Amino acid sequence: METGFKMHRIALINMKGGCGKTTIATSLAAYYASVGLKSSLTDYDSQGSSLDWLKHRDIDKPTIYGIDAYNRNKATTLSWQLRPPADTQVSIIDTPAGLNLEVLRKIIEQSDTLLIPVMPSAIDIQAAVRFIEILLIQGKARAKGKNIGIIANRIHSRTLAYQTLKKFIARLDIPLIARFRGVQCYIHAIDKGIGIHESTEKQAFRELYQWDKLIRWLDQCNPHKAHPHPSPSVANKLQGDLERRDDKPLAAHKLTHEQPADKSQAGK
Repeated sequence: METGFKMHRIALINMKGGCGKTTIATSLAAYYASVGLKSSLTDYDSQGSSLDWLKHRDIDKPTIYGIDAYNRNKATTLSWQLRPPADTQVSIIDTPAGLNLEVLRKIIEQSDTLLIPVMPSAIDIQAAVRFIEILLIQGKARAKGKNIGIIANRIHSRTLAYQTLKKFIARLDIPLIARFRGVQCYIHAIDKGIGIHESTEKQAFRELYQWDKLIRWLDQCNPHKAHPHPSPSVANKLQGDLERRDDKPLAAHKLTHEQPADKSQAGK
């Protein structure tokens, strides 16, 4: 049956482990579900961290359809096992560390947009250099017309390591989309089965400016535009939610599209 929906397929991908793929994937899935889009979350990792996050998600939260891509269901075909519901509008794909080339190519084929989280350490930067080379040359991601963006993750803006990461990214022909700080609210969100924008922690609100940049870039990358993306930004939506809940201490943190007054909040 023709549903009229088209999927934007977004993969979090990096062969280096511990760079924050699952944390970003789960928050993205939660965001899209919270604004009314049919969302799925595919977990390729043997650890199943994204699916564990879904199990901790309260039943009153917007529904996200989980797909186990690692544990093979022999009762069905692999393509059927990996297929989201027909009306899915946004498919988030969480990938493991140490992808072999065959699986990498498969994920590239399954995706419209590739997000590469990179942490500001010498080891992570060197690993990113090798991965991006594989992604572009052997995976042929750019030749296949895939959108590719980098997320600087768990940064501390005034450190030498972050300045080194900025110089590395500046040499690439891949845009830096957002910069997320290394703050505890991300860990707390994972533990609670929520996305960063669903958190009521003050640290989380300071992150929303960068998340707004990421969401807007992803909307521009959507190859289908078959659904209207909600017009309010992440920041404005959350501000409205807070005002409706009359949460005065948190609502006092006014959220706008403008750069925060505290430069460290924007990762500079």
